Amino acid sequence: MLTAATTLDLPISAEALLLISRGPMSAGSVEIVTSPQQDQGVATVEIVVSYFREDVRDQANVCRILRKDGEIGVGIFVSRMNYW
Repeated sequence: MLTAATTLDLPISAEALLLISRGPMSAGSVEIVTSPQQDQGVATVEIVVSYFREDVRDQANVCRILRKDGEIGVGIFVSRMNYW
């Protein structure tokens, strides 16, 4: 299995921190940890995507999202796959 990873920093002063995923094969888990090395006032989100083929990985988008004033988070969106 192959993996790709990225991190996004979110301000903990936000009204709400959001995590959302949509689309096929966009399941996963969330683990919340703290660290003395963590910058104050910031939540660092590490996203690791596991995949078997690059064309599958290329269907996924990970981005910072804004919803309402003061709400920020991470979105993981996967396009519908055509297997033929």
